[in-house]
Amino acid sequence: MYDYVTMLLFDEGSSLLIQTLKDKLKTQGVNIGRKAWPPHITVDLFKNIPLATLLDKTDILIKDVPAFNVTIQGFGDFNKRVLFLKPQANDNFQNIKAKSDALLAAYSIEQNKRPYYPHVTLAYGQTVNSVTVNIETDFLPINATILFFAVYNRQLVLQKKYQLLI
Repeated sequence: MYDYVTMLLFDEGSSLLIQTLKDKLKTQGVNIGRKAWPPHITVDLFKNIPLATLLDKTDILIKDVPAFNVTIQGFGDFNKRVLFLKPQANDNFQNIKAKSDALLAAYSIEQNKRPYYPHVTLAYGQTVNSVTVNIETDFLPINATILFFAVYNRQLVLQKKYQLLI
């Protein structure tokens, strides 16, 4: 179990569009999960770290990190367990993750367990084909901007939100 999660957040318009997509899935009986996270791309999950330490290291991590554009271009699933939106490949994701690993690896619960695959979780227990018929053309592509970096605790309480450089 984790104590904190770091994530990248979208511009307001893109967040609303992604949330609308999740709400549409929910009305179709799709399990979108119990926690109402804002639309995001997770950077990492942490445990056994004092909040002050996490925030101090995050201050260093996001210093000079620019906001960036990304195109969300399709759906994917992880072994029929998690349905997600796929952002187009972008070096910014890997660069931010590498900086996070360099500063916070000792506290990460994900460190070296699997490759980092940036994605926006939509639903659980679903495959791409089971729910995306008629939805893809309504919502995709999404041209979004990653504007913020945030730290939340596992109870979904925002600990700190950073605006990336514009």
